[in-house]
Amino acid sequence: MLLSDAVPAPESIFVMRRAAILAVAAIATSLLALRLCETVKRRQLSPERAFALAIADPVPYWVHDLQGSGSDWQGYSLFLRFNYSDEVLEFLIGEGYVESDDRELVRDLSLPTHYESRFQPEWKPIPSISTRWFHREERNTSLTHMGRHVIMIEVDSGFVYFHGSGA
Repeated sequence: MLLSDAVPAPESIFVMRRAAILAVAAIATSLLALRLCETVKRRQLSPERAFALAIADPVPYWVHDLQGSGSDWQGYSLFLRFNYSDEVLEFLIGEGYVESDDRELVRDLSLPTHYESRFQPEWKPIPSISTRWFHREERNTSLTHMGRHVIMIEVDSGFVYFHGSGA
């Protein structure tokens, strides 16, 4: 065996180094993606924590069968549902929510698929004649410098649907 057979040519060394650098970069990218996924998972909020952050802390005694979730990572997006009671209306008006007849607000209640398992029965905000709508623009809160909260009360079904989002 000749010495020239054992030593790779300079262009082969360049190719091997480039492949090694690309492999390290791919591993680093994968680890960063996993870490990002874990961060997002950790930032998933319980229904109680989401309610406390966006609506009222502590959760009022009149809130029953609270369901939902959300995230407060890089802004926030929260989806909640609970049973209707007369205290809900008093609270909303007292907190500055404005009643609206804008049925287009239902678009704000479009639930991402990764939250579907959080609701039993399933999340189905269906407006009817007796549906009442409320909204409030958020400014400089603990969650955001700008946001929007939409509440739909289905009087017939007894459900209150909430979506809050902001940046």
